[in-house]
Parts: sequence; structure tokens; C-alpha cells
Amino acid sequence: NGVFMQETLKVAQNDDIIMMREVAHKERTHARKMRAFFRYADHSKDHVITREEWERVVSGHHAQHWFSAQGLKVKDAEAVFRLLDEDRSNGISMDELIAGVAALQGPAKSLDLAVLTENHGRLHRAMASVTKRLESIERSLASARLRSPSKEREQRGPIQSEEADSWAL
Repeated sequence: NGVFMQETLKVAQNDDIIMMREVAHKERTHARKMRAFFRYADHSKDHVITREEWERVVSGHHAQHWFSAQGLKVKDAEAVFRLLDEDRSNGISMDELIAGVAALQGPAKSLDLAVLTENHGRLHRAMASVTKRLESIERSLASARLRSPSKEREQRGPIQSEEADSWAL
């Protein structure tokens, strides 16, 4: 019975090693495919895929089918470009392409949705706080204007006051 358990643990450990090797192999294969696509799409050979280069290549059915085979549906080329252009440089580097496509592949995971929900909640709370502050500032300004309309005329001076403007001809 002990020998059976020992053998079962060895098989399970080997399964883990095999799974880790498969993951590493998939990552290398993905990187190789993305580097090949990058070289194909970078027409200017400046080591950046510009928005124009991206749209030219991805608008074709061949590229859309190729990306679908990689697990990424590119229905909105502009939106995918923005998601891949992580540094907002208006260009996609090779590293951005490799990492970005890997992150966007496949269906959304529970963790992805949880992070998105948490970020949305944080932004919503921040916007509510900013809105409250702006409303408070508006009320303070309105209150200050109501309390001292004559001081405003005094600050403008006697020549620039509304009464002086109405009597001057």
C-alpha cells in the first residue's frame, strides 16, 4: 500500500513537471508567433507597429483569422490597438504585442472580472468624491457672491462701475 502511494506521488509530481513544461512551451511558441507577426506588420522596420500599420494589416481577413486562431478576436482594430499600446505612445512595441496578446487571449477569467469590478468601484468612488468637492466649491462661491455684491463694485472702481457706464455718454 505504501509503495502504491509512493508511485502515485511520483506520477503526480511528473504531471506537474510536464504541465509546467507545456506552459513554458506554449509561452515560447506564442512569443515566436508574435515576433513573426510583428516583423510582418512593421512595414517601416522602425521596431514599432504604428496605428496605420496595425489597421492596414489587421483589416485583412487573413490577419483576423490568424488572430482568431491565436485565441484573440480582432473585431475592433482600433480598440485592440489601444489595449496593446500600453505606454500610450501611439505605437506597439514587440514586448507590448507579446504581453498584450497573451493577456487578451481567450475568454475572460473570474479573476479578470473581479479586478475589473474592483477598479470600476474605485473609480466610481473617486468620481463621487470629486463631484462632492466641486459641488461644495460651487456652493461656497455662490454664497460669497450673494454676501458681497457691493464689494465687487468697489473693487472695479468708480469709473468702471455699472452706474458710471450708464451715465457716461
